[in-house]
Amino acid sequence: MATPLQDILQVALSHDPVVLAAKAQELEAQSGVKMATAEHYPVVALNAEQDFMRKEYDEDAKRTFTPGLNGKMNLFAWGAIEAQRDKAKAEEQYYHQRVYATQEDLGFDIGQLYLSALSAKEAIDIYQESLAWHHKILGELSIIATHDIGRRSEMVEAEARKLSVETTLYQFRRSLNLALSQLAKYTNTRIHAGDLTDPFTHWQAQKLIAAYQALAMEHNPSYLAQEAELSSVRSALAAEKASRKPSINLMGAVDRDNKQIYVNLSWNVFDQVGRHSVDRSSHRLISAERRMEQVSRDLAEVKRTAQEDMLQSEAVSVVASRQIEAKREVLRAYELQFKIARRSLIDLLDAYSELSNIAMTKQTAQNNFRLAALTYLKSNAQLAQWATQSK
Repeated sequence: MATPLQDILQVALSHDPVVLAAKAQELEAQSGVKMATAEHYPVVALNAEQDFMRKEYDEDAKRTFTPGLNGKMNLFAWGAIEAQRDKAKAEEQYYHQRVYATQEDLGFDIGQLYLSALSAKEAIDIYQESLAWHHKILGELSIIATHDIGRRSEMVEAEARKLSVETTLYQFRRSLNLALSQLAKYTNTRIHAGDLTDPFTHWQAQKLIAAYQALAMEHNPSYLAQEAELSSVRSALAAEKASRKPSINLMGAVDRDNKQIYVNLSWNVFDQVGRHSVDRSSHRLISAERRMEQVSRDLAEVKRTAQEDMLQSEAVSVVASRQIEAKREVLRAYELQFKIARRSLIDLLDAYSELSNIAMTKQTAQNNFRLAALTYLKSNAQLAQWATQSK
């Protein structure tokens, strides 16, 4: 039973541990927003003292257990609390976008493994056909060699060519098995070679580009995540600067004997750690700005290259298909000429080899098209959408 790539993606993009971990990080960031917002709320602490050794000079002071309450609420912090809240909100947005970016990255990784296995399977089909040709010619030569001892050298040459084809087959089988083994990490059951299908068999380059138009950069989750990171760093810098200014708090304390409410001003007038912390945040801001420029540039380049690769690979595949048809005609003629000694065995074996090479050229072009299509969808952040809409 066929197992399309789309079916694998639909399950993995919702239930894979890496996606669930990204969603958990988003929930963690949401809690961070609540924590930052709560900085404006009063903090009330219960305290108590119990004496174990005490010499009293006041005969009336008999109590050794003293319970009490302390309270603190910020009145003014030069925007430090608001900046921390903005930083937390930006981090929440970052992890929200990272969920979608993680899905696209995961889908691309799975797609690469699937296409790698499919490519190896197609190559195996090509070389199995070539191996069948070699078995056929060896069978005919064995009959001829029984009547013509001089033709036995040709059998040795044909056998050597056959062994070369078998070696290539083993290499592709190894690639196929490795890809299927790695792909099994994302599926509940082991996928076999017969389950693989071409996910882009009904797509042409222009049709795919038209169906999944390039999204504006402002809607790409990778870009939006980097934008949120930049906003977070800016807010962190603002919070660092504000933390170096005075903090005004309303304080309160009450126990059995005393009640006290007062305003406290706290200001670290000499704080080298705070100064260097501001410098570090300033450098982080510059780094985040450069990374955002890099993300924008890289996404545009990948998208542009993928479109060109699809178009060129499609053109190569069309030409190779025509070459294959022409070469098959040549091969049939060579086989007839070989039987009447008009063509040598080397000519015939070379024709087999050339046909296999052309078939591999077509297969490589098809695989390049599929990889380019996968890359194009990922660069547009539409891989998950394609998996649910395309069959």
